[in-house]
Amino acid sequence: MAKKKGLSKRKACKIVKDQQIRGKPLTDKQQGLFRARCAGKKTKVG
Repeated sequence: MAKKKGLSKRKACKIVKDQQIRGKPLTDKQQGLFRARCAGKKTKVG
């Protein structure tokens, strides 16, 4: 079975809508990352 990699578009959109992860607000950089992923763009981390 193949491993799932990265963050799904659906999950990224939910995070953007909620504006928080684990009860903590998103930073500006995190918001940009999740918005890009939600829009369907590939993100390169690292």
